[in-house]
Amino acid sequence: MLGWTIAVIQLTPEKAAQLRGREETQAVMLAYWEAGVSGIRWLEQLMAEGKATQVRSGGYPNRYVMQAGELLPLLADPASLPEVRGQVALYPEHLEACPETATLTIDVWDQS
Repeated sequence: MLGWTIAVIQLTPEKAAQLRGREETQAVMLAYWEAGVSGIRWLEQLMAEGKATQVRSGGYPNRYVMQAGELLPLLADPASLPEVRGQVALYPEHLEACPETATLTIDVWDQS
């Protein structure tokens, strides 16, 4: 599959880098989905607007950081997720408990 796997985690990038294993990651996961080749344009737009910052590149993963208040509205509706191509997992209990002031890490894995 050409495209991206996107994971939104309710942690700072430094703390996200310390996660070990699937269980630890799922405990702080807000959303996960697979997107097509244009599936990160929304992040590029948020960066252009100064609402997101890329803190790591190279695709394994690309890592972005932003405030939850900027992203929670997008995650509230699965139909609004950009260019979904495959699996989608939203964690409503985590989304509801996430304060708008929380720092989120968005990991974007290159699937090429």
